[in-house]
Amino acid sequence: MNLGSDFKLPKEDWKQLANCIEEILTEQQSIFEYPKKIRTLAEQYAKRIIRKQASMIAPEKASPPEYATVDLNSINNESPRTVGAEYIIYETIKLLELDKKLVELGLKSVDIAAVIGVLCGRMIVPGSERSTHYWLQNISALGELLDFDFSLVTLDRFYKASDHLLKRKEKIEDR
Repeated sequence: MNLGSDFKLPKEDWKQLANCIEEILTEQQSIFEYPKKIRTLAEQYAKRIIRKQASMIAPEKASPPEYATVDLNSINNESPRTVGAEYIIYETIKLLELDKKLVELGLKSVDIAAVIGVLCGRMIVPGSERSTHYWLQNISALGELLDFDFSLVTLDRFYKASDHLLKRKEKIEDR
């Protein structure tokens, strides 16, 4: 993009300008507020980019809509479960390699699943081990993500999972 011959922003502010433009284009909220001059310039350049990209995209031929008839009375839900937040937390656990750290600390696979269940429960539906136990067995699809059947896990296992976390707190946070 040609910024024009009258572009007089100091070079040390270019990174801030680029970040601000990117945030505008991707509709992200900034944690920090940019100086008014940078924000104004970023808005101008973002508008230019949007206009330029909009003119480059050739309109597609619209295909006719396809409709299907569904008998709503024939749909059955058998044990519907939540999975969105569980998926995000589990992926974060893997990204942080917390699952590997638990293996390194000598936990068995059933204990690791219980620990992950307790962590997810605390973040998604904060409550006691008893409420987490109920949530994992009846509401959450975390078991499907872990390929683990939480219905076979006793409440005592969740108390022990919390104890495992507390005992190994320093080593886990040391990562």
